[in-house]
Amino acid sequence: MKMPMKKMKDKVTLITGATSGIGAACARVFAEEGAILMLTGRDEARGQAVLASVADKTKAAFVPGDVSDRAFCDHIVEGTVKRFGRLDCLLNNAGIIQRSNALE
Repeated sequence: MKMPMKKMKDKVTLITGATSGIGAACARVFAEEGAILMLTGRDEARGQAVLASVADKTKAAFVPGDVSDRAFCDHIVEGTVKRFGRLDCLLNNAGIIQRSNALE
C-alpha cells in the first residue's frame, strides 16, 4: 500500500498561541506531518513542554511573547526567517481579548 505524502514536509510554520489547547495540538499534528516549527505563546514553561513534545519529530523552536505587541509580531516573523531561512505557513491561533465595559 502506498503511504500518503506528508503535505507539510519541510514547510516552515509559525504557530501563535502554541502553549495550550488548539495551538499545542496543531504543533503536534504539524510535527507529525514533517513541518519545521516556530512556536510562540506567553507561558514559557508550557511552551517548553510543547517544544519537548515535538522535538523528536522535527526541527522546532519556542520564543515566548505576546502577539498583542506589534513589535513582538515583527520580531517573531523576522526571527523565524533568520533561524529557518523562510516562512511558509502562519497559523494565527492566539486570541487577544480587549477588556472594556460592555457599554463602551
